[in-house]
Amino acid sequence: MKFANYKPINPVCRSGFSPVTVDNYTVRLIQKDLACSVVFYLGRGDRPYRPTSISLPYNTSISLLSDHFTVQCNDLLKRTSLPTVPYISIRYDENVRQRLATTKKNPDNFNILILGLDSVSRMQFERMLPKTFAYITKELDGIILKGYNILGDGTPAQIIPILTGMQERELPSTLHRDKNGSFVDVYPFIWNQYRERGYVTGYAEDGPSMGIWTLRLRGFNRTPTDHYMTPFYRLSAARSYLYAQNSYCFGGQTSYEHFLSYIRKFWSSYSTDKKFFFGFFKQYTHNEYSRGSLLDASIFNILQTLNKTGELERTIVIVMSDHGARFSIARLSSQGTIEERLPFMSFMLPPSFRRKYPDALQALRTNVHRFTTPFDIHATLMSLFDMNQTDLSIKPDVTQRNISLFKIIPAQRTCEHIRLPPHWCSCLQWKQVKTNDQLIKRAAEHLVSHINKYLDEVTEKLCQSLTLGSIRSAQMYKKTEQNTSQTFERGVRKLSHWNRASDIIFYQITFETKPNGAIYEGTTQYTQRTDSLYTDLSHISRLNAYKSSADCIVRKYPHLRKFCMCVK
Repeated sequence: MKFANYKPINPVCRSGFSPVTVDNYTVRLIQKDLACSVVFYLGRGDRPYRPTSISLPYNTSISLLSDHFTVQCNDLLKRTSLPTVPYISIRYDENVRQRLATTKKNPDNFNILILGLDSVSRMQFERMLPKTFAYITKELDGIILKGYNILGDGTPAQIIPILTGMQERELPSTLHRDKNGSFVDVYPFIWNQYRERGYVTGYAEDGPSMGIWTLRLRGFNRTPTDHYMTPFYRLSAARSYLYAQNSYCFGGQTSYEHFLSYIRKFWSSYSTDKKFFFGFFKQYTHNEYSRGSLLDASIFNILQTLNKTGELERTIVIVMSDHGARFSIARLSSQGTIEERLPFMSFMLPPSFRRKYPDALQALRTNVHRFTTPFDIHATLMSLFDMNQTDLSIKPDVTQRNISLFKIIPAQRTCEHIRLPPHWCSCLQWKQVKTNDQLIKRAAEHLVSHINKYLDEVTEKLCQSLTLGSIRSAQMYKKTEQNTSQTFERGVRKLSHWNRASDIIFYQITFETKPNGAIYEGTTQYTQRTDSLYTDLSHISRLNAYKSSADCIVRKYPHLRKFCMCVK
C-alpha cells in the first residue's frame, strides 16, 4: 500500500468571549458592565472536584486557587447570561515553593520535557510532520531510535513501562473490575523520584474519557504531580468546547496549542527550578490517521521557542509516540503492521550534556539501530538522576531488559532476550502462507473460538458470539538455524523466539468476523508434536474501529471492547 501524504486543512480558530486576563497567578475582570464570578475546582487526583465560586469585581485581581477554573458572567445592560468560559493556568502553590527551596538538588541535573503523541509511527511522524522532523534532525541534531519496538497493544502497554519500568501485569491490580484493586498511585512513577530530588513535576493528558489511567484503571486517588492538567478536560465548560462542531479549537487557539500553553506556563512559572513534565496528547491522531499533520506547526514552534530562549541548554527534550496507527486503512497493509510496532522516539540533548558526557552521547548514537523498548526509556530517565555516578563502562547483559540508552545495548539483543511475544516483535522474518490451507482455516477458527470463550465467560452474555467470515492473509514464522540472531544494523532483521522448541510454528492470520464486521490480526502458536494450537487474547489485534458497538461493556470490561458487539 502506498501511503498518501494527505494534509488536512488546519482549523481556523477565532477568539470568543473572554472577559478576563490571567497573569501573575491571578485572574482579573477587564470588561465593564458585567457581573462575574470565578469558579475554582478544588480536589485531588481523579475524584470529583468541588466548585468554589468567588465574586470577581471589575479590575480586581483574584489569586488562583487551582489550575483549572471557569468564569461565569451576566451582561448587566442586556440582562442576559453569557457563556461559561473555561481556563487553565498555573497557580502559586506555597507548599511546592517551600519544598523546592528546601530540597537539596544536584546542580548538574537537567530539566526533562516529554511530549507524547497517540498512534503516530516513526515513519508517519516523518511523513506528516516534516517541519518538526527536519528541525529535530537538522537544527537540534536530535537522535531518533529506529529499532524502538512496542511491548503490547494500546497506550498503557508502552506508557506504564516508561514511567514505572514494569509492565501492568507485574504491578498491583488497579482495574475497575477488581473489587480489591488499588488506585494507580501504588505504581512507582518516576516523577515521584524526580520530585524527591528537588524537581517540580507536571503531567497533562487530554481526553479523560479514554484516559491512560482511568479507562480500564481506577485512576489517581491523590494528585500525581505538582501540576495536573487532566481535570481541566472533565469540566463541562471544557467539554462543550472539545465536542463542539469545531472541536479542534479552544477559543482562539487550536486544542493542541491550548494543551501546550499549559506546559509553557508551567515552564515560565518555575524558570529557575528543575522541572519534569510529561504531556500526552490524543485528540488529533487517536481515531484519524491523517490528522498528524495538524501537530506539525505547534511542535515546531515550541521546540524553536525553547531553543531561542536558551531553555534547550538545560533541558532534555523527548518527543515520542506510544505506537503507530491501530485503526486505519494504512494498518491493513503489511507496512501498517510494521509501523504500528515501531513508534517515534527522539532525544534532544543540551550542548552542555554532549560536551560533558561524550561517551553517553556516542552510546545513544550507537543504539539508534539496536533493538530497544519502553523499558530502556525508563532506565535512561533513571540514569539522568546523576550522570556523574553512572558507570558507562559497565557492559549490560544481553538478557537485561531495562538498559539505559547511555550504555551500548548489545547488538545481539533480540525479542527473545526480553521475552517479547512474536505478535509484537517487528523484526521476525515471516513467510506467506496460502489462506486456503487447512491448518490456516483451523487456526483461524481457533482464534474466533478463543475470543468467544472470553466473551461468553466474562461479559455476562452482553456480547454477541462471533463467527469466522473470511481469511484475508496468513503468514508463518518458525525458528531455524539461519534466524537465531538479530540486529537492526544495516537493515538486517533476524530473530530467534524465546520458545526454543524446534516443533513450534507461529501463524499470524488476518481474518474477518461476523456479525460485528471486525477485522483482526491474531498470532497463534502451533505445536507439531501434539498437533495443538495455543492463543493468548493479548495477541489478537483489532484493525478497524469498533466505535460505539461495545458501549455496553466499556466500563466493566474495557479490555474486551475490541471483541464485543453488544446484544441489542
